Amino acid sequence: MDYIRETEKWLYNYKTIKASIENLQRLYAEKEKEVKEGRPIRYDKDKLSPTYAFNSEAENIAIDLATIKSRIERMKAKVEIIETAIEGLNEIEKKIILMKYIEGHHWWRIAYEVRYNERWCRQLKNIALKKLSVAIFGEE
Repeated sequence: MDYIRETEKWLYNYKTIKASIENLQRLYAEKEKEVKEGRPIRYDKDKLSPTYAFNSEAENIAIDLATIKSRIERMKAKVEIIETAIEGLNEIEKKIILMKYIEGHHWWRIAYEVRYNERWCRQLKNIALKKLSVAIFGEE
C-alpha cells in the first residue's frame, strides 16, 4: 500500500468528510424525530416472505439509525486522526499542508505565504506527508 498517496487522499477529502458528517447527522436527527413523534408504524405491512424471513418496518428504522450512527462515528474518527496528525507537524509544514490540501491553494500562493520558494515548499510538503503517513498509518 502506498501510504503517502493514501494520506494525500485523506487530506484532499477532509472537507468532504466533514460535510458528510454534518449531512449524516441531519439525516439521523430527521429519522430519530420521526420515531419520537410516533410516526405510525404499520404492522400490516410486516408479512412473511416466501422464504419466511421476517421484515419489520420498526426493525428497519432501527437498523437504519444504527448504520447512520456507525458511519458518523467512523468518519469522526478519521477526521480526528487527520487533525491529530497535522498537529504533530511544525508550523511551516502545517501551513503548507493546510493551504495545499485543505484550502486548495496554488504553489505560488503557498510560497508567498510561507516566504520560501516553490521548490522548497514542495520538498517540505513531501517531508510533511511522510510524517503524516507515519502518524496516520504507522508506516512509511
